[in-house]
Amino acid sequence: MQLNFTECADAVFVKSYPEYFPSLYDDCAADGSLDSTLIAEETYIRSISGRYGLFTRQLEPVLAGARALLKNKPLLRYANLLGRAMSDRGRFLQTADKVAIPWKGEPDPAFDFASLLAMLPMMDDTAALLRAHHLPERYIRGVFREFEACVNIFELRFGRPAVDQTYFGWLQHFIDATIIRFGELNFERRYFPSYAVALKNKTTDETAVLPYNARMHREGMILGSAGYTDDGGAYDAAFTESDAFYAGFPCDGMGFCSGKPACYPKSEWVTALMPGDPVLSIHIPRGAKLGGNAGDDSYAEALEVLGCCFPEFQPKAMICCSWLMDKRIDAICGGAPNIVNFQKPYHTFPLLSAGKEIFSFVFIKPFERFEDLPEDTRLMRALKKRCLDGGCIHAFGGLFLLRARGDV
Repeated sequence: MQLNFTECADAVFVKSYPEYFPSLYDDCAADGSLDSTLIAEETYIRSISGRYGLFTRQLEPVLAGARALLKNKPLLRYANLLGRAMSDRGRFLQTADKVAIPWKGEPDPAFDFASLLAMLPMMDDTAALLRAHHLPERYIRGVFREFEACVNIFELRFGRPAVDQTYFGWLQHFIDATIIRFGELNFERRYFPSYAVALKNKTTDETAVLPYNARMHREGMILGSAGYTDDGGAYDAAFTESDAFYAGFPCDGMGFCSGKPACYPKSEWVTALMPGDPVLSIHIPRGAKLGGNAGDDSYAEALEVLGCCFPEFQPKAMICCSWLMDKRIDAICGGAPNIVNFQKPYHTFPLLSAGKEIFSFVFIKPFERFEDLPEDTRLMRALKKRCLDGGCIHAFGGLFLLRARGDV
């Protein structure tokens, strides 16, 4: 009996999908692609993996997942539907937040790898895109290494290799090659969200960072962040502009909004970064070295290569949104020189933060009580104590401005 879309989705535990998925399912059924076994065939997987260096350590688990997928017709159909949907990048990305992958609450090789196998037909297009921009092959290989890296991290966290909903979403950036690794860091080409505004003094090059129309807790954090939920004394940190002035609430050296309104004469200040401007967003891979010149070297390498390969993209700033931007870490840890070194060039500003960002990054395995957190490093011990004492580490934003190409 032929399964319709709803029956197929129910069979693979999918409850959320874009409106166009049922009609796309029917189109795939009509042209025969819904029942294609290509993405689960061993020769195809080995060919794609060998071509781009996708899998080394995880090749056998991926192949085991593929064999299991061949035995689950509804799941194979939904994987093929996902693949067809992902092939139309514009349409897919517009509704990606509604795409739920097939997933079970228990280990199952077919479900664990169905979404990853659905991505394999995208690899040739990703490579072609990067080669059209003349990106050197070593960086192209780095883009493809992220697919196995996600499997490895999931295994480290949960004890089995797989790609879940989180990593499925993360890997879309690598299908589109909007994230590329240079040196120790990943660099994402994107546009600055409506977090803040950066002003630059025409004479001194001083930078002032002001939250962009955010509701602030009286202590300078975004209202609603962990530990900053009571609205007594809350205020709107509005950024405004007149013919003669910019006005807003500048951030202090720790990244909190000062709560003190300030005016910046246009005769002395210019807007250097506004929401919607192109930026390079920094992501820190697991195991990245942050000490010494690692950051500076990575920034320089990224700007040189991207300037040659993507000259149409001219970022105005580097940004980083991470718990690593919380400048209280140094005091909390009694010294964190590598983190402080990484923070050094950034002007920080508050974000809406749940205060849980260190979990899955520092403490990567699931836990039930703070008492159960490991104490393998000095950082872990300090952050565990912070949690046990009722505190947390927040994510902050950070930015530093870049000179326009051609400026001296």
